[in-house]
Amino acid sequence: MKCGYCNSDVPKEEAVKDGRYYHKECYRKKIGKKEIEEYWLAEINKGTVLQLLRKFIKDFVEIYDVDYVLWALKKSKADGVRLQYPQGLKKILDNSTYKDGWKKEKILEEYAKVKDVEMESGQDVIFEYNPEKNKRITDII
Repeated sequence: MKCGYCNSDVPKEEAVKDGRYYHKECYRKKIGKKEIEEYWLAEINKGTVLQLLRKFIKDFVEIYDVDYVLWALKKSKADGVRLQYPQGLKKILDNSTYKDGWKKEKILEEYAKVKDVEMESGQDVIFEYNPEKNKRITDII
């Protein structure tokens, strides 16, 4: 069967059904685009031309991760950045401060997942160094 977003084949056991069948990533993009549009119209500028907004959201989602676009939009609103047009979001998405903040947040999420994994008491992590012949000091570092 065909994916309703990208129109490529999707196995039925891996598909997400919401009226049509979608890849998991494609479904996330579809839902994310709708969330971005709703947030923009509710919080940023409700007078934006809908056709223009949808075009830019589609372009941004193809370049950036959909979760990053939504996060940057919400973060810019919290930081007090005034956006009037969807084109201004491109500058925010390319800003290294927002990119670094997004990476830090993702790292903290992964750390929280790993932190919840408990090791049995008495288990030690053992690192073993096996030197080979003709090693240089730079190979160790």
